[in-house]
Amino acid sequence: MSTEISVFGNRDEHLKFKISHKGSRRVQCVFWNKAKVAKILQSESALDIAFQIDIIGESIRKIAQLQIIDIEPVLAVK
Repeated sequence: MSTEISVFGNRDEHLKFKISHKGSRRVQCVFWNKAKVAKILQSESALDIAFQIDIIGESIRKIAQLQIIDIEPVLAVK
């Protein structure tokens, strides 16, 4: 699995990341006003992600985008 992480917006306040897995389509995710979370995505190996699905684009070319609501590191179970 690979992940591309970037920030965007006038003040780089939003987070965008794309997740892809060999043989499947890439999924685009956005987390509004949470660019600071990028460090968590880069340092954690497992995350719990709460999201809602948004359909964006023109009538001919629509894509599903995951709008992130919350991200938390997965706590190790001993």
